[in-house]
Amino acid sequence: MERIRLTVKGDFVLPEPGSQEQFITEHYWGYARQRDGGCAEYQVAHPPWMVWAALDAGLEGETEPLYGEELAAVLRQ
Repeated sequence: MERIRLTVKGDFVLPEPGSQEQFITEHYWGYARQRDGGCAEYQVAHPPWMVWAALDAGLEGETEPLYGEELAAVLRQ
């Protein structure tokens, strides 16, 4: 069983302009692999996302079967 946990502090706010949080949340294009091996690009429309400051975070479980070897190695860090 996989688990994600997060402890936050304060209220949620709009990310600061130019911050990592803004970079992550302000993406308006998505990509998906197609059955024929190609890639579909699609536009994503959403209002600006609010964020919290994290005090502690964790990911537990077998991530390799779900995410593959390369991403699982990053997630273990």
